[in-house]
Amino acid sequence: MKKILILSAIFSMFVCFAVENPIEVEITDGNGAVKAEWSPIQFGFLPHDYAQIFTEKTDIYGLSAALFGLKQNSSVLSFAPFNLLGKNYFFQTGAFAGTNENFAISAAPVLNAAELNYGLQAGLINLENSTDKKYKNTKKPFWGIQIGLINAGGCIQIGGLNFNPKGLIPCCPILNFSIR
Repeated sequence: MKKILILSAIFSMFVCFAVENPIEVEITDGNGAVKAEWSPIQFGFLPHDYAQIFTEKTDIYGLSAALFGLKQNSSVLSFAPFNLLGKNYFFQTGAFAGTNENFAISAAPVLNAAELNYGLQAGLINLENSTDKKYKNTKKPFWGIQIGLINAGGCIQIGGLNFNPKGLIPCCPILNFSIR
């Protein structure tokens, strides 16, 4: 009986939240995907709107997964072989993982790329592009960590070959770092 009461309470809280923030169902650009501000879950087949339940602009506050690829505005947990996120808030994985902003953990056995890395990138090849001119005046600190065979652009790097243009030694094996 306790389990039923607890599940009922959790369900009623979710319903109250959903009533205040309804999911708007709309056919967009003839692709058949559901347009919504947010969703607790996303499933897809390919990284295209027509091959995912929700459009790529939907924020996923839960699990997003795809058979071959995923392209999403943001997600908390994201699993797909080709995984593209605007913002990674907790955990992203796939053979190839890319994100504009990584706030937590991004793990990819082959290639891991981020525009801005505030968390951990772990993979064979890790890339960060915060050295680009458009990020020169940003006020956010970069304390991203990269662990892999080849690392480029991160703040703290541990791996076989580390390239950090702002480091004391720009190209250094084993360990490299910079204070920005």
